[in-house]
Amino acid sequence: MKYLIAITLSLLLSAVVAAQEADDRKSADFVQLNPKVLAGFFQKHCVSCHGAKKQEGDLRLDTLNRELSTSAAAERWQEVLDALNLGEMPPEDEPRPANAELEPVLDHLTSSLLERSSGFRKPAAK
Repeated sequence: MKYLIAITLSLLLSAVVAAQEADDRKSADFVQLNPKVLAGFFQKHCVSCHGAKKQEGDLRLDTLNRELSTSAAAERWQEVLDALNLGEMPPEDEPRPANAELEPVLDHLTSSLLERSSGFRKPAAK
């Protein structure tokens, strides 16, 4: 009888551990924007109007979630991408980024948002 109880407890414990690991993996699945691609560009062209001191349009890029783990985060980044693609940002009275500087940002945001919207999510980079 002791062996049966021990085996049962062992199986239950294994099931609990497996469920917890599955939950951990599920919560860690999202698309992560690459700060190496974005940080310098946004620092140079965006945070003076969308940063800690000023938040034009209620947008603060220095604290915007770079994990596309929610629809709200993905939608906000889509708005940023749209403004850049349409040439609305930076505004006309600010220096325009060179294409060589802008294209990697546009490509990265586009591919990341497409990845997020397709339902494919990769584990976060550690």
